Amino acid sequence: MSPLRRNTLGNHSARVWCVSPFPDNERVVSASHDGAVIVWNLRTMEEERRWDHERATAVAVSPDGKMVVSGGDDGALQLWDADSGDHLSGPWQQHENERRVWSVSWSPDGGRVASCSADDTLVIWNASSGEALLGPLQTEHKYVRAIAYCPKGRKVATGGHDSTIKIWNDDTGVLQVTLRGHTERVSSVAWTKCGSRIISGSVDRTVRVWDCLKEQTVHVIQHTGAINCIAVSDHVFATASADHTIHLWDLETYQRLDLDGSFELSKRDEAHCVALTADENTLVACTEKYQVYTFDIKEIVGGRLGRVGKAWDAIRHSRVVVAVYGMIVRVVKPLSFGFVQ
Repeated sequence: MSPLRRNTLGNHSARVWCVSPFPDNERVVSASHDGAVIVWNLRTMEEERRWDHERATAVAVSPDGKMVVSGGDDGALQLWDADSGDHLSGPWQQHENERRVWSVSWSPDGGRVASCSADDTLVIWNASSGEALLGPLQTEHKYVRAIAYCPKGRKVATGGHDSTIKIWNDDTGVLQVTLRGHTERVSSVAWTKCGSRIISGSVDRTVRVWDCLKEQTVHVIQHTGAINCIAVSDHVFATASADHTIHLWDLETYQRLDLDGSFELSKRDEAHCVALTADENTLVACTEKYQVYTFDIKEIVGGRLGRVGKAWDAIRHSRVVVAVYGMIVRVVKPLSFGFVQ
């Protein structure tokens, strides 16, 4: 496969740390050290809105697409109206002043925001009032690099410099689970949509898939450089690495879907963050060299879904021989014993 068509939305004037898609699949917002938080239109490839947040490092769009929260090196969060452009609230200040907010995440119902900081704390905020509902809670990560709300709500996952992933109750602050397996600091965490698995990336150059109920790793993917970011959608997930690569993976089989060079980046550049639109048509990446890129992934994801669909069709329209120790017991239709597409 030749490199996918890459579009440049625009460039910041400093490192771009984070991107987050809107649920309408038509916009994305980026946060940069140049102090700009910019909303880009994916159809026109033009800047739609711009806000100022000094040395911005983190950004996330609310589940309904109506609000955007940003965090920065100032240790504060700001809340913005995505439609009017108004500044709604902030600065929210509970993390230590001038300690970087590394990551922000919305609860599934849009009522809460979780943030984590270089001060080793997490905070759960009331999205309407900006009041801290929980925290600052010391995580003992030494330095918290990543935070993500569970799609099922009521708990958040954090990753940090102690090489662990921790799962917390967002009401009580009780530590529920600690996942151990990485050998260096954890840089990214993301939940699968079912809420039972976490995918994490680390400076140890691995991506780990975790079964949260069993508290164990179920799959490991090896990169040749530190993992910067992971993004998860319904059927695929993306990884961005300091080895100058972005890869797309099948969420069921963990097979790599892109071939060498599909996501083309300069060998002098690397993606700090990647995001996937909800329709799985677009991958967005922001980079060390001030860029925000989009890649059309419809063909890759569509091919993956086509193969799955054909497999199920084959199952539905064939007969399966059930055998025990080489002896044929019966021939049955797959749907008669519970195969469901």
